Amino acid sequence: MGAGVGAKPGIWDVATGATTPVPGLPMSAMRNQSASVLLPPAQAQRVMIVGGGGEEMHDHDMKKPQVATRSVAIADLSAATPKYKAAAKIKHARMHLNTVLLPDRTVLATGGAAVEEHKVNAALEAEIFDPASGTWRTAAKARVARLYHSVALLTPDGKVITAGSNPHRGVEELRIEVFSPPYLFKGARPGLALADDHAVYGATLAASTAADLREVNLVRPSATTHASNSEQRLLDLPFTVTGPDAIALTLPDNPNLAPPGWYMVFAVSTGGVPSMAQWLHLQSQ
Repeated sequence: MGAGVGAKPGIWDVATGATTPVPGLPMSAMRNQSASVLLPPAQAQRVMIVGGGGEEMHDHDMKKPQVATRSVAIADLSAATPKYKAAAKIKHARMHLNTVLLPDRTVLATGGAAVEEHKVNAALEAEIFDPASGTWRTAAKARVARLYHSVALLTPDGKVITAGSNPHRGVEELRIEVFSPPYLFKGARPGLALADDHAVYGATLAASTAADLREVNLVRPSATTHASNSEQRLLDLPFTVTGPDAIALTLPDNPNLAPPGWYMVFAVSTGGVPSMAQWLHLQSQ
């Protein structure tokens, strides 16, 4: 999205077709191939945009490579007049990156490069954002550069698959890597079992776990392309302890926050370690 090019940030009312602008986006001319994500939990209605680069430019049919930015911004859409505000920058400038919601309510930024599709400028080191503290930390380095046409997806075991990349036209990256987030090295994983794998909006669902829990999260499986993953979201699932090793989950009652379909349910221990996901189909009456 370059200056004067493409759609500007706004909230679209699907009922009326009206759009309310969301101003204040820093580096607005440097958001081509940026990544945006609904920060967890979705109930907070905070949107983050990460990285990006300049718009594509051509001179006498020669494409000029564009540089990327480290800029990050967050908009609180629950505010009376939402606007973007600058947030902590990522360490590595990235465009063509992917952002992935992790089951401990952090956000992974992976892949991309400081100069468009230039492999030599690839950002191999992963970065993880904590919405609670507003800070980034670095994580493991990838072995494979992930540039244009790359993807990153959360799996039910809490790991992230990275795949694809198209550094040059006609050159396709076929290797796949698996990223293990830091929480997988913090101790034993809590167990979780759901009483049913189908439930309706607003219902209470029984579950069992022997662990002391910090939270339970509902995570939608997703699909990504061109640094965009509009499907992914993580919702808080309020829970109450109902007995020894027993809890009751309160499911969301708003299909706008949680569209019908299959979700992964993660229980997160007080130590910040997520369980293996249990699948749940959320549906109307």
